[in-house]
Amino acid sequence: MTTKKEEDKPVNSRRKKKSEPKRLLIELIQSSKVKPSVIAYKLTIAGLYKQYEYEKRNYKKLDLQPTITESEFKKIIGE
Repeated sequence: MTTKKEEDKPVNSRRKKKSEPKRLLIELIQSSKVKPSVIAYKLTIAGLYKQYEYEKRNYKKLDLQPTITESEFKKIIGE
């Protein structure tokens, strides 16, 4: 009978990132320095253009829920 030797496994040492607050896409676009045409193109590629149009129509009319963090937005538009 053979016994398996348990290897010492390192404890998961990943750092917990502070969770970024989510924001409205329309607010992130308004505060961005990137040209609106470039943003529209990048949002279309990412599949978020319809969400932008919805937020644009209903901003300050409805209680919209924040859906994207600033770092995710910057990654999408390449800022």
